[in-house]
Amino acid sequence: LGLCAAGLFGGHVEAMTLVENGTPAATIVVRQAALESEPGYAVYAPDSKVRWAAEDLQHYIEKMSGAKLPIVGDGATVEGPRILVGASSLTSRPSTMGSRPPSRKWAE
Repeated sequence: LGLCAAGLFGGHVEAMTLVENGTPAATIVVRQAALESEPGYAVYAPDSKVRWAAEDLQHYIEKMSGAKLPIVGDGATVEGPRILVGASSLTSRPSTMGSRPPSRKWAE
């Protein structure tokens, strides 16, 4: 199962393998506070929304591929591709995909 991110930062296109031969090849990364929160869609609980979104993504990738991608906090050491969900220490760094850093609008 692959994912192609295009047009987010000036049209740069890069494919990423999420699952290979039924085994997770990527990791879902959220800020640590989101990892420790209860998943849900409370209006004033952005960490809960982020965790819910990460678990939803994990669920649908598993339905499509049979592989359950791990969800970790942004302080974890990760091998291979990372899927960043929500604002974190990783999304606040300047992007290597384009000339401007990611907007918080799409990150939360």
